[in-house]
Amino acid sequence: MTLGRYIYIKQTRLAYEEAANIKFIRRSTSIPVPRVYLAFHIPAWAFWWRRKWCWSQTVSHTSDAYIFMERIVGQPLNAETWLSLDEVARNRILAQLRSYISEMRVLPPPPSTTIGSVRGGAVADDRLAQGWTPIMDFDISGPYLDEADMNLALRLQQPLSQFGPSVMESHQRSHSLTFTHGDIDLRNIMIQDGRIVALIDWEAAGWFPAHWEYIKAHWVPVSREGERLWREHIGEIMAPYELERKADLELLDQLSRR
Repeated sequence: MTLGRYIYIKQTRLAYEEAANIKFIRRSTSIPVPRVYLAFHIPAWAFWWRRKWCWSQTVSHTSDAYIFMERIVGQPLNAETWLSLDEVARNRILAQLRSYISEMRVLPPPPSTTIGSVRGGAVADDRLAQGWTPIMDFDISGPYLDEADMNLALRLQQPLSQFGPSVMESHQRSHSLTFTHGDIDLRNIMIQDGRIVALIDWEAAGWFPAHWEYIKAHWVPVSREGERLWREHIGEIMAPYELERKADLELLDQLSRR
């Protein structure tokens, strides 16, 4: 929702984490992101009256969290818009994304092996939460001690020996930690006049193994022609990790049949 012409208010699951991610990217790179003005949580008990004064319902309800940020002038890139752009505009957008992801890749990671937000906290990631019972209906995951801990969570705590060769090979590999947006999808790319004016939605961002950006860029189901054509360009804007992507699909398939 907007507050006047210049402020956008986002209700998000992890306001402090996402705000910190955005501020870090704004401070450390040339990637265009909204300016963050304020992030805060309103505790559940503050709205006790909304739950008909029932304390049991109140304590089981999540806190309301908000980020007040700059309102970006532009429109989200979608399948129809992508198809409507000429080749020059498409190539320009791909070149911008390639440059932005390259900037994130060279950011020096912290000395810790912890996988999570820039503050070392949790992230809101639908893939990481896949198969787990959501806590209070929110897909909040992490942080993880290291890549092995994250892989174990992806396997729902099941031993690696129970999975196929692709999963075994992928989960035995060691990947460097790189700063990752975690949701490079058309809807999170704001454009104006055929150029990117902002990357938005940083609630899944943080320090992750190098292959995670590629896996997540393929995570959202494709249902339209424009989305399918967009997917064909993902390997142009970031390093491909096909073995890891196929292993993740195999892992999800095996887990779904258990």
